[in-house]
Amino acid sequence: MELELKYQELNYKKRVLFRTFTKEETFEVNLSETQPDAVRTICTTASPYMRTKDAENGRMSVSGSFDVSVLYASDAAPAINRISLTRDFSAFTECDEVTEGSQLTAEITVSSAEARLINSRKLHIKVELLYTLAAYENASLSLPSGFADQNGLESMSEITRFTAPSSVNEKTFAITDEQTLNGIDDIAGAMLSFSVEDVRRVGAKAVVRGTAKTRIVYTQNSGYIAAKTLESPFSQVVDLDEEAEYSDFLVTVMGTGAYVAKDQSGESDSVSLELHGVIQCVSYKEFEAETLSDAYSISGDLTLDTSSVSLMNFLGTEKASTDISCEFKTPQDVRSIDAILAFPGLSTAGREELSVPTNITTVYSSQSEEVFGAARGASGQSALSSSDEAAYFVISSYADAEHAEYNRTEDGIAVRFSVRTLLERSKILCLNYISSASLDPCEESGEKRPSLIACRVGDNDTLWSLAKRYKSTPDSILSVNGMKNESELTRGRLILIAKN
Repeated sequence: MELELKYQELNYKKRVLFRTFTKEETFEVNLSETQPDAVRTICTTASPYMRTKDAENGRMSVSGSFDVSVLYASDAAPAINRISLTRDFSAFTECDEVTEGSQLTAEITVSSAEARLINSRKLHIKVELLYTLAAYENASLSLPSGFADQNGLESMSEITRFTAPSSVNEKTFAITDEQTLNGIDDIAGAMLSFSVEDVRRVGAKAVVRGTAKTRIVYTQNSGYIAAKTLESPFSQVVDLDEEAEYSDFLVTVMGTGAYVAKDQSGESDSVSLELHGVIQCVSYKEFEAETLSDAYSISGDLTLDTSSVSLMNFLGTEKASTDISCEFKTPQDVRSIDAILAFPGLSTAGREELSVPTNITTVYSSQSEEVFGAARGASGQSALSSSDEAAYFVISSYADAEHAEYNRTEDGIAVRFSVRTLLERSKILCLNYISSASLDPCEESGEKRPSLIACRVGDNDTLWSLAKRYKSTPDSILSVNGMKNESELTRGRLILIAKN
């Protein structure tokens, strides 16, 4: 006889895709007729802006544009020149579980930007973009938690707690700001990034506080180059799907556009900023899964079938700081170090260590007062605190080149700075449960059975195991032996068990 089970329904968001990858964008550009010949490139800046993110059946795609600025040196006046342009980008990744209804998050950053001379009138530019893409689907989990009719049945259930996404929301916003850069002549390039410092739930809303960081490369009135990070704080309210007790948030902010310009009147050193971005907020909630783990019948033989399901348990976010150190050998004697640009690459996280590759450009002036640029890659490692089998996912990285330490050496330049990385820590949970049960009732016989059985408690005996073995109940064993709880069921104790 098939027995009817009662079920618990859990509704949450399942992350069906999380992928990071890089893609190169390469192209050639000619100098305009009004620009002097190039003798060397100095530095390259790039900043991407997302336009769309789309889900199709089995595929997630993103598109947008990126601004590129290249500073180069010339033997003619002016000595430092700039090429600025905008290029489109697009990328996709495939995943069978992505559908048109998937909710998406995306972050695109620059992991390297460089330019080299093909000849004095043509440049080859290469920009490598780092994509972090995620997709979420509505998910429902139906778990047997007990029997619809407990008559003659004893059952045991287990409570498993896990944290999973509950809602995915986003909000577009804009920041206008004006700041001062002393001695600025012209802006040569700008790179936009965002950091999130705090997220708080207020009812059915999330209050997100952070900072927009605009790394400005600019020429000075003195003729030299400098770099400065302009910070613009922001506070935004994001509507959530429901007023729930969210346990955590995973928030990323992606730039969708930027306007950065110097005051053209020439009467001040002010820089105007108009920054556009989209806040992508994944809300997490703790769920309780009650599953039927064991059962028996006091009036027959119970046959049980089992099943299992795997769940991703979100354990929280973790911030890591990785020191990057490298040395540049320069053929010229260094007079001053004018700017440091850094682009974190495709970081990898094991169970114990985070590895952060970074591309670095140093702009310096020689003793002959010429401006040069030197570029190279470096990598840093930092320890992770995980002590279990949890997996780390790298969400985003930010290079703090503004506070870089650098000095001249006998051969060139030594640079040291930190990269701040946001990681997610998750673990796979496997839930085993009884999925169906059938009962074969015992046939009545004229044989009289004893109503009480004496037994001695063994090493691994529990109230449940003894009750199941002798077709009694845990409450009955406690009552017959005058015990208050299972702690009195000690090894070697002689007890009586009433059979039903």
